Parts: sequence; C-alpha cells; structure tokens
Amino acid sequence: MSLCWTIRPDGTPDWADTEPDPVPVPTIAWLTWHIGWWWSVALDHANGRTPRERTEIVWPGAETAVAWLRALREEWLAVLDHVTDADLDAWLNAELMKNVSEIGQLRMQRRSVV
Repeated sequence: MSLCWTIRPDGTPDWADTEPDPVPVPTIAWLTWHIGWWWSVALDHANGRTPRERTEIVWPGAETAVAWLRALREEWLAVLDHVTDADLDAWLNAELMKNVSEIGQLRMQRRSVV
C-alpha cells in the first residue's frame, strides 16, 4: 500500500474499504475528488435521486476540477434555498471543511519546500 493516495490517469482515486494503517497522505487531486464525490452524493440525496456509487464519480482533471467544484457549489446553493435548518445535516459541511483545510495544509507544505 502506498503512503500517498492520488488519482490514477483514468480519473479514478486510490481507495481502500477499510482505513489503512498508516493512513496515506492524500494529494490535492485526491482531496478535490473526495469533495466532489461527497458533494455529488449529498446532492443526489437532497434532490431525491438515487445516489451514485463512489466508483461512478471520477476526477475531471486538473484543468476542470475547480469548475466542477464550482458547479457543485451552485447546485448546492440552489438546494439550500429550499430547505430549513432542520433539514440540514452537519456532516457535509464538516467534511467540506476538513478537506479544504487538508488542501490548505498541503499547499503550505509545498510552498515551504519550493
């Protein structure tokens, strides 16, 4: 098992059904896929769609990852317009905050090496 999780050339992420020990360090590509996966499935649930399987959600590539996440954000904002506070689940926001902070940490580490 690699000590780093990344995205394969076909857009699929490294994955294990049980968390390995030690936990691999994810790349920014993997983290952006992870945000997109969680958000996509949360949107499926919120919109009454059958949730996609993890394996159905591939990373779109570095050139379009930001646009992909922005589109998911726009769809999420539209969902939020129609829900009450009681309808919201904190896990999605917590997961997004965790992944974004991990990306920030990786960016700081990269800058300190360059």
